[in-house]
Amino acid sequence: MGGLANAPSAWIAWTAAALIASLVHVLIDFHIGLYGETSTKMSSLQGANLFLTSLVYGYWIYAVAVAGFGNRSALVSALVVAALWAFLWNGVIGLMISPPPSSAFPYQDIAHVSSIVFGAGASAAIWRASRSIATEASWTMLTVTGLILVSAFVVQSVLGLRHA
Repeated sequence: MGGLANAPSAWIAWTAAALIASLVHVLIDFHIGLYGETSTKMSSLQGANLFLTSLVYGYWIYAVAVAGFGNRSALVSALVVAALWAFLWNGVIGLMISPPPSSAFPYQDIAHVSSIVFGAGASAAIWRASRSIATEASWTMLTVTGLILVSAFVVQSVLGLRHA
């Protein structure tokens, strides 16, 4: 089990909370039309956003599941997603970029602050858990994590700018 079997599993609870807070944030963004109006037709950019956002969450869940078996690469990947996606992207940057539309107040602010709190908590808990694994992390899973996140960041940024 790579040393993680005997480590406290608080990182899993923190990660689940960060995932929930982050997902609520994204659903609010979709609801208020940040990525375009909802309709029966979807632009290719909206489709890419939907796909990439879903891929981030699916990959995050996959990384946590694999990390539970003591895989350090998966644990570090979960750390990267929690820190960059939940804490930074959906939390800090989302809160700092612009005030939410009045129709989203206070839900969007609560979602941003929740992403900051739980994203930071998950990152810290995962960091502590990763210290119990002696093996080195493979760059393959970390590279995939980076590619998925950068792609999602770019598409969401373009959509956000088009509909701001």
